[in-house]
Amino acid sequence: DLKHFSHEEHPLILCELQKENDDGSIDQKSAVCYGCQEQILDPAAYCCFPCDFFLHKRCAELPLQITHPMHSRHPLALVLHKNRSCICDACGQDWKFFTYYCFSCDFDLDVSCAILDQREIKLDCHDHPLRQQRPADIYCNACNKDGKDSSYLCTICPFWIHRKCALRPTTVKHKDH
Repeated sequence: DLKHFSHEEHPLILCELQKENDDGSIDQKSAVCYGCQEQILDPAAYCCFPCDFFLHKRCAELPLQITHPMHSRHPLALVLHKNRSCICDACGQDWKFFTYYCFSCDFDLDVSCAILDQREIKLDCHDHPLRQQRPADIYCNACNKDGKDSSYLCTICPFWIHRKCALRPTTVKHKDH
């Protein structure tokens, strides 16, 4: 059992969402995580079946407070935005569920930008590592165009690049040169 701040009505129970049938096939209960709003594809999750409430194991076990390079002045607290949405200060998207929030500065990071999607790359054209972001409207510092796309964001300085621009080869062979 897990007593979680996001669901005070009942304790959450770690449940199996996948079941193997006699013929070897797998049945997966369809569930969406209340914390990150992504479908739960893991074999187990924290559940409250009477309330139809589910959390990924990783979302249920998120730290209640973090420090983040995008907002290093103050710690960020894990909060639940039930009655209002916020704008993530990293990706610019509207978000309504778990965020990491600075009460002093009114600074929000959705959980994906703060912790869950921490896939990083290093490019020769930029001094710092870049963290992958989910699709958002951005201005790309490489192609100088606006557009909604998956992207990479520098967590240290204001540098944002489309995924397709970041993954382009840095050198090309051309038949005329």
